[in-house]
Amino acid sequence: FDARGPHLFGASSHADARVDFFANGSQPSYAAAGLLRLRTAHAGLRWHNTEASIAQDRSLLAPNIPSSLIAVSQPEFSWSGNLWTWNPQIGVSHQVGLTSTSRLIFQTGLIDTADPLLPAAPPNPSTISRAERSRWPGTEARIAAGWGDPDSGAELGVSGYFSPHETGSNMRFNAWAGAMDLRLPVTSHFAFTANAYRGAALGGLGGGGYVDYVYLYAGTREIAHALDDVGGWAQLKSKVGERLEFNTGYGIDNPFAAQIHASTSIPEYATYYGLARNRSAFGNVIYSPSAYLLFSLEYRRLWTNFATGPTNTNDVIGIGAGYRF
Repeated sequence: FDARGPHLFGASSHADARVDFFANGSQPSYAAAGLLRLRTAHAGLRWHNTEASIAQDRSLLAPNIPSSLIAVSQPEFSWSGNLWTWNPQIGVSHQVGLTSTSRLIFQTGLIDTADPLLPAAPPNPSTISRAERSRWPGTEARIAAGWGDPDSGAELGVSGYFSPHETGSNMRFNAWAGAMDLRLPVTSHFAFTANAYRGAALGGLGGGGYVDYVYLYAGTREIAHALDDVGGWAQLKSKVGERLEFNTGYGIDNPFAAQIHASTSIPEYATYYGLARNRSAFGNVIYSPSAYLLFSLEYRRLWTNFATGPTNTNDVIGIGAGYRF
């Protein structure tokens, strides 16, 4: 749904919403049961070079989206390097033109980060997230330089995120991250896209192996420690004419193993249920025989590690079709 509204305060107003039917009663993000789910939504005021908006969308840390017609319910590299989760935000962006084809982009905002939920885990009975319990909103900011077309030209950005958290037992920790993103057309036929991050307590953004924090110990006293995490993804796109494109890429999310092992050093006190490392690689072909139709074939390989045990692997082959209207 897309809407354009009246001019207010010298700005044009706009709004949009994206929904699907991938939710069920207990796992709104991970399993389809035909229930309506809100994906993303935006509403804003846009001046010539400035925009103020509210949104339900990915954070400023991860502006790029991998190319896939198969990864519909969640984007490609979800939980393996793509901080994709959709969270409520309010923010302002401003663009400064340097030349006719180059620009600087400044973005800042507040974000309400949700608590991560492990697949197959029961839903959290609390309606208050750990970020909300801290009584401080999360903050995020991004600075980027761009050249050429705003949607497909080169762009390099750096960003940061900070959000205080508090557990239900009143233990506090801070979520934070620094990130870089790149979109680089190599030639008229190739384009390289990447995103990388380093931070802690990133489960609510789509990292950290579904975990925000682990328990460490001072004697037998538990301390909530934000789980450090590093990851990212990269994709190479090749276009053959206007109707055929090939995409391939790799992503990884890697919580710090030393902290995971320290959290399970006293087994009778804590067990780590999250992922110790998650990686994925994919390749697809997308063919558009007309301006309205899309067809795709995709292969994806997953490597998943838990705190103990061997690497788990899985192969996924998907066939998709789409219609533009």
